[in-house]
Amino acid sequence: MNKQKRDTHDMILSACAKVLRKQGIKSATVAKVMHEAGMTVGGFYAHFDSKEAMVAEGFRRALEDSNAELISGARKEPEAGKRLRTYAKGYLSPSHRDQDGAGRGCAVAALAADMGKAGPALRKVFAEECQKLIYENTSAFSDADSRVSRKEYLGTLATLAGALILARATRGSPVSDEILEAGAAALGVGRFAAI
Repeated sequence: MNKQKRDTHDMILSACAKVLRKQGIKSATVAKVMHEAGMTVGGFYAHFDSKEAMVAEGFRRALEDSNAELISGARKEPEAGKRLRTYAKGYLSPSHRDQDGAGRGCAVAALAADMGKAGPALRKVFAEECQKLIYENTSAFSDADSRVSRKEYLGTLATLAGALILARATRGSPVSDEILEAGAAALGVGRFAAI
């Protein structure tokens, strides 16, 4: 693949990732994604065999991008425990809750419900990417003095994503902020917890 084709492919994937995080799988039509990328539908099949192939790659991109965004601030912390607390506090913040309208924020929380209704091929991609996320973040939140087990991180991920999904669903109501705070408290990183 030449550089121009790679760049175009990358633009389509970025557009697909944004549409997926903002509007979900059903809304990630070829026409909508190509429009978001600033291209015509005619060029789509030079890059993908099907909408499903585009969505699978777009989901991978969305998850990679969202995790990189979310973990960047936490990586600055010198201690593993502080990295995890910084990550959780940012994840359960009102600003992260409100990023979904812009096609940003956690792809797991944005797409988990859609994936439960998706076909086996997309669910397989979701499971593979979640496995990768679990491995990367378990390593990122561990060091020689403190190891986060897979089981501990899975509990953390479930609490984070579940709280974010519920907070987004109730946005505009006082209970939305309560859900974020309760999720943070469950993880020991409440609004007033020392980092």
